[in-house]
Amino acid sequence: MGESQEVFAKKLGISKGALQNYENGEREPTASIIFKIAEVGNVSLDWLFTGKEPVISSSVDLVTEKILQMLDGMSEDKKRDVLKYTEKEKLLNQLLEERRKKEAA
Repeated sequence: MGESQEVFAKKLGISKGALQNYENGEREPTASIIFKIAEVGNVSLDWLFTGKEPVISSSVDLVTEKILQMLDGMSEDKKRDVLKYTEKEKLLNQLLEERRKKEAA
């Protein structure tokens, strides 16, 4: 992403130490932080979870499964936040796919 941990953490609204803990596997980020990382970092959830760009049909199923797993045990407010970000991600993937098709044509 080309920026310091401090700058990226500030954009996420977390401390640099919290970001380092996520990167080092010492702590697990919440679902809202995962979505924020994808949004601020301008990457897909597939890339965050797998390091690979999505293959649209199967990756949507994988992301949906991951989201459902994260939703278990969340408060209703957190679930609403997740669903809001999910819709953004879905729209972004559709727009990217449309752009790829136009570029390939």
